[in-house]
Amino acid sequence: MIQAYLDFWKRYFDFSGTTSRKNYWLFVLADIILGFIAYLIVVLGGAGAVLATKMSDKDFTMTGLPVISAIVILIVFIYLIATIIPRIAIGVRRLRSAGFSAWLIIFMFVINIVFFILSLFPNKVGEGAE
Repeated sequence: MIQAYLDFWKRYFDFSGTTSRKNYWLFVLADIILGFIAYLIVVLGGAGAVLATKMSDKDFTMTGLPVISAIVILIVFIYLIATIIPRIAIGVRRLRSAGFSAWLIIFMFVINIVFFILSLFPNKVGEGAE
């Protein structure tokens, strides 16, 4: 898994060639694990902030956790920005190795944008409908 993740970074701008199914999914697994760890740190930092404001005991302070949580959020944001191009590259390589056109990734990107725009519309039925 670590080797697949390192290969992801080594082939940062490599849009040629292919990526095996195993390497692609090992990268995805490593990315999910890192995201889960970051999520836990952020949640614990938020819980620490709540506890620090609720506790009246002066001996019990967790003021460092919200700061760590904010730093982790910033690091995750930078990580997501830094991995835009290599995520597209690994997607193109994976599509190519599966026998599909690399241009299919543009179609997938457009579908995501359309879904995002449609999700901004107000509710018409159900809970919270206007």
